[in-house]
Amino acid sequence: MKSQSEIITMVDGVPVTNFSQFVEMIDGASGQYLELTTILGKKIVLDREEAIEFNEEIINRYNIPGDRVVF
Repeated sequence: MKSQSEIITMVDGVPVTNFSQFVEMIDGASGQYLELTTILGKKIVLDREEAIEFNEEIINRYNIPGDRVVF
């Protein structure tokens, strides 16, 4: 399968209007799964708890100081 860049347009069926809202939606998600919809209509379904665990693993493995920068 070929990988390509896509724009996320919805999180759990709610339209995303800007990046700050996207981050709030991701951080505020409480269900078992997180459904992202791309501009091409493709669905990406993530197990929320598993994604959190992998995020920490990736940060530690690659010595990333944090998962975001706030200005």
